[in-house]
Amino acid sequence: TGKVCFEKKQTANMPVGGAKLLCEYPIEKLTATRDATFLMLTLEIEGKQFHNKHFFTPYKDCELPEAVIQTSVKAQGENFAVTICTSTPAFYVSLNADGIRGEFTDNCITLVPSEPRTLVFSPKQNVTLGAFKKALTVKHLRTTYR
Repeated sequence: TGKVCFEKKQTANMPVGGAKLLCEYPIEKLTATRDATFLMLTLEIEGKQFHNKHFFTPYKDCELPEAVIQTSVKAQGENFAVTICTSTPAFYVSLNADGIRGEFTDNCITLVPSEPRTLVFSPKQNVTLGAFKKALTVKHLRTTYR
C-alpha cells in the first residue's frame, strides 16, 4: 500500500570513490512479511537524489496490489510532458507511444503515491497531441502477471 514501516536518515562523509558501511539490520527488523514489503533507498549527493529499491523475495512472489496509474499529457513545444501518479507503489513503470518514433526522458521507473513524476517525450516525427494521447500506454510489473 505504500505505508512507511521504518525510516532512518543518516549523514556520512566519504572521499570520492570511497565506500563505507553505514548501517546493518537483520531482515526481521525491516519486515515480518517478505512477500509484502519492499525497501526504498534514497541517496542525496550535493542536492541530487538517487533512488534504489530492494525486494525481499522474487518479484513475482510479491503480493503487489493493483496500481491505478493516472496520466496527464500537455504539449511542450514540439514535445509532450506526461505526468504520472499512482494509487499504490508501482515498479518498473514504463511508458510507450505505440507506433510513434521518439524517446522519453526516463522510463522503467518506480512510482509511489504522493510523488508524481513528469517525463518528456521527444517525437522523431510530426505528431499531434491527440494522436500522442491515443498512442500512449503505461505498463508496470504488476501488469505482467496475475
